[in-house]
Amino acid sequence: MKKITDPRLEAYFALMESRPGLFADSPLLPIQRDPEAIRAFTARTGKAIGVLYQSPYNMLVTDLIQPPEGEPYVYERIIPTDPDGVVAMALHQGKFLLLGQFRHAPRQFQYAFVRGCGEEGLSPEENAAKELMEEAGARVLKCRPLGKVSADSGLTSCAAGVYLCEISRPLLRAGYEGIREMALLSPQELEGWIARGKITDGFTLSAWALWKASFPAGAGSPAG
Repeated sequence: MKKITDPRLEAYFALMESRPGLFADSPLLPIQRDPEAIRAFTARTGKAIGVLYQSPYNMLVTDLIQPPEGEPYVYERIIPTDPDGVVAMALHQGKFLLLGQFRHAPRQFQYAFVRGCGEEGLSPEENAAKELMEEAGARVLKCRPLGKVSADSGLTSCAAGVYLCEISRPLLRAGYEGIREMALLSPQELEGWIARGKITDGFTLSAWALWKASFPAGAGSPAG
């Protein structure tokens, strides 16, 4: 095999070796692993394959998909640089904490549970506690996992852990990461906001579904 000289492909095959689960075999969407075939495709089409961009937080990766029948094609995805993130369903005195933030990606204001990227060296519970302190000035008193959610599996490999956290009194961190306000809502009030379309964040809606499944028909207290 010829030496790989394209830094995008070098990073790609290094990623394949260090995180093999991201390149799991599938007969439905088989990933081309032959550098020569990839180079030939790029020369023919002008479409680059590999790690096209990397920041401390995410990577933009393009794979060459070779279907059992038909022509190969490019499939792109966003891969978090660090471990999977967390969603913190924070409860204070029986009410859920939501932050009102301006989100850069859609350039829109949204209400959502506190969430954040993973951080190397921290457990998911520690990461949830860190995010709650940074974004809401609150300490975690109790914490329990509810499961994992993939809010946009068509684009990103991120699967965030959802944690139900009982917290101390939150403090508004206005201006931090686009935060403008916060709301404390009873489960009934939160469900009303969802029904009226006031909450559109995918992680928040997915976490809410997990909580509803954990406490069907009001069984148990919100704090568990």
